[in-house]
Amino acid sequence: MSHKWKLVVSCLMVLSVLATLCLGCAEEEEEGRVTIVIGHPTDLTGPASPSTVVHIEYLDYLIRYINEEDPIPGAKLEMLYYDTKYDPAREIPGYDWLRDRGAQVIMSFIPTTGEILKPFAQRDKIPILSAVPTTPMIDPPGWVFCANTPGRYSIKTLLDWVSENDWDYAQGIPKIGLVGWLEPYQLDISSAVAEYCIDHPDQFQFVAAPLTPMGVLTWSGEIELLGDCDYVVPPSTGIGTTTFINQFRDAGWNGRFLCTDAITAFMGMVVDACGRESMEGSHGWARGPFFNYPSPIVDLYEEVVNMYAPDKAAEGYFDQAGGVITFGNFLWFMDLIRAAIEEVGADNFDGEALYNTAISFKKTYEGHPEEGYSETERFIPKHTMIWRWNAEADTLRETMTTVSGFLPLVE
Repeated sequence: MSHKWKLVVSCLMVLSVLATLCLGCAEEEEEGRVTIVIGHPTDLTGPASPSTVVHIEYLDYLIRYINEEDPIPGAKLEMLYYDTKYDPAREIPGYDWLRDRGAQVIMSFIPTTGEILKPFAQRDKIPILSAVPTTPMIDPPGWVFCANTPGRYSIKTLLDWVSENDWDYAQGIPKIGLVGWLEPYQLDISSAVAEYCIDHPDQFQFVAAPLTPMGVLTWSGEIELLGDCDYVVPPSTGIGTTTFINQFRDAGWNGRFLCTDAITAFMGMVVDACGRESMEGSHGWARGPFFNYPSPIVDLYEEVVNMYAPDKAAEGYFDQAGGVITFGNFLWFMDLIRAAIEEVGADNFDGEALYNTAISFKKTYEGHPEEGYSETERFIPKHTMIWRWNAEADTLRETMTTVSGFLPLVE
């Protein structure tokens, strides 16, 4: 096809999309529902995309369910995406693009988003709802609200649990190390592990925490540093995780992996790329709950994915702990948006209305601790849950087994 005809086809496609959008607008006017635009800068084609594109499916199903089955009075939710490719330099252009197209709130599960956009959110009064918090996002408190616990508190809680429940100190004090890409989430985790080891020298011996530039996939030097560790915290992002785990095991090392909630969120990819046996002896954390923990969040998750993706659900595509945890984060944000709209009305909803609702918003799901924000608190869970890897299980749902209730955070 010539360049000219490619241009013609492109123009026709654009016109078709515009026509569809116009029809959508007409339908919304007839329904009397105001469209609430949520901007979502995320990695659609970069190193974290194998995980993020799956999580986008959870989010799209949830928004569809709300709009069709449990509508917010007078409102219809719409998600608008921008591909950051996990490149921090694309965060601000992405934010500008989304804001200029009507986004009244920004949602993200990429850690760079909340840190980079925090001052712009306050300037423009557009709250950022982040599923993956870091310390700079929440301290000092501003216009970034997080649905998860900062990794530094959760990793300390996991280390505390492991020291009491997993390691046999008759073998001596275990060595621990950490590796990953040089990005905000990993930096937060790294400093927390070092701090915990300094505060508890009788529990762990800290070895090293080498961090590499974003996108590095060869880990020979890092593995040489950490090979004889008893516990290793692997890279937390996308293919960085799987390449390290494979290379670490291929080098013959047997250390147990301690997994962040970021790894938990795409454990299905880890199993596909590395195999079940590669994770033997591993533990991890997440906000919870998992499938073997009774929760209305798990029930709704199963209802929604079976409603909109029955074939994938039947094949076990969504049978991973990270799926239901990510879904729970999104559900929290949607309940917050719903509360703000119900408080001021769909016609009056904007970023400032969401902020005013958020700073005092609290909610309890059956069987969970109460969670919420305040004037000074910008992350909701004050607890985390621990899972243990069972390589002999038949399904991923059974492989990641909850071994704790909701544990109070170690700070």
